[in-house]
Amino acid sequence: MINQGGFEMSTKEIYEEILELLKTPPPEKMSEARDFIEFLSQKSRKEKDFPKLCGILSNEDAEAMMKAIEEVYGKIK
Repeated sequence: MINQGGFEMSTKEIYEEILELLKTPPPEKMSEARDFIEFLSQKSRKEKDFPKLCGILSNEDAEAMMKAIEEVYGKIK
């Protein structure tokens, strides 16, 4: 359940409301709506994948990467 404007909505209710809202914009705005939904989907996926990436870079690799970056861009604060 998600609290939306003071009342609880289920995921299904939100999905149905989104589908209903998508019936109202002018056709030329539909690609913007699609792009936004795709953006939200990608962001969500990236957040879920982050824990999988933690610890895969060794300290040696991280130090070498920092050194290479500093050589090109200068010291990072």
